[in-house]
Amino acid sequence: MAEASRAGATIVAGVHLAGAIGWWVAMAGGFPPLHPMSVANRWIPGVVIVVAVAVIAGRRAWASPGATALASVWLGLAGCGALLFNYSMGAVWAGCLMMGVVGLLLAGWPRRRTWTALAAGVGVGMPDAARG
Repeated sequence: MAEASRAGATIVAGVHLAGAIGWWVAMAGGFPPLHPMSVANRWIPGVVIVVAVAVIAGRRAWASPGATALASVWLGLAGCGALLFNYSMGAVWAGCLMMGVVGLLLAGWPRRRTWTALAAGVGVGMPDAARG
């Protein structure tokens, strides 16, 4: 992998690591393990933290696929969120779409399309956990 792609993957992972730690600390806990709020506030940030650390500290083979997976979650999040909250949060979902596209470009996509499809599927369920 070219050094530019490695640097981009590290940037993507670092931003996601900081965001996941911030989310973990700021959001409510104490829900049962399989409760949707526990999944949204503990499980998903925990997985993001593990993947981001693997990208930053891991082998070169992990850098592009891991960063691509992190960035592509934003695409699924934007798509599902736009469908669920289509009247009130258009700017938020446009921002999520932009985050995904910029992250994918930094991570070196389109080399790892299978990771993109897998991670985007995970992002699809995230806005549903936020519904009342």
